[in-house]
Amino acid sequence: MKFRTIAQTYLLQLFGVTVIAVLAAFFAVQGNRALAEMIVDTEFILDFETVHSGVGTGTQRAQTFPVNTTGQLSHVDIWIKRGFDNYEHDLIVDIRPLTAGGIPVWDDNLARGTVTVAWDEVPQAKYYLNVDLMSQDISVTAGEQLALVLRSPTAPGWHYGILGSTGLGGQPSYPHGAACERDVDNPDPWVANTWDFAFRTHVIPIPEPGTATLTAIAALAIAGVVGLRHRRSSHLCR
Repeated sequence: MKFRTIAQTYLLQLFGVTVIAVLAAFFAVQGNRALAEMIVDTEFILDFETVHSGVGTGTQRAQTFPVNTTGQLSHVDIWIKRGFDNYEHDLIVDIRPLTAGGIPVWDDNLARGTVTVAWDEVPQAKYYLNVDLMSQDISVTAGEQLALVLRSPTAPGWHYGILGSTGLGGQPSYPHGAACERDVDNPDPWVANTWDFAFRTHVIPIPEPGTATLTAIAALAIAGVVGLRHRRSSHLCR
């Protein structure tokens, strides 16, 4: 009876220490992720544009791009400007998956993340607008393709101007994705363009699997040592 009581006590304490150790390992990994530095994942940055195309009522624009780093998509930079009429219509920025045909999904509700940028945060002069996506917690995996979608359903005409390159006039073309546009009144959802946005994406990498594994193993080893010491002290007390 006494032996069973000692064994039960040992198992309960070992279980408790193990749970604490595993939780410590988990939070250590999450802390490493939070402290990881944001990096530029993919970009197409221009010195001057050879195309200026608009977003407004009925017209949406998209640019597909690859993910090169597994982690959290934290920010995107878009070369854009706002019209001088000061209409108070906000800009909506989506990150969407692609269909099997390589175009953004049609349904707005399938976006991986959506951020609304207040109209007066978009400059009236050409500017790389930084859009913060951290609140959307968009996990991305190296090798997947996504789309940056810009829309402003209530803005008149082409209220927002997207700047980019046609690959002409000495400008480069973007080889890793494609721009397309959507007329919301057209049954054909997205139509390919012959130009590309100027943009940049930022990702916060997740810790290497080896780091997380080593942390967990170390925590479990500590739990085992504590349990072994407790068992030895129990034998000495009998």
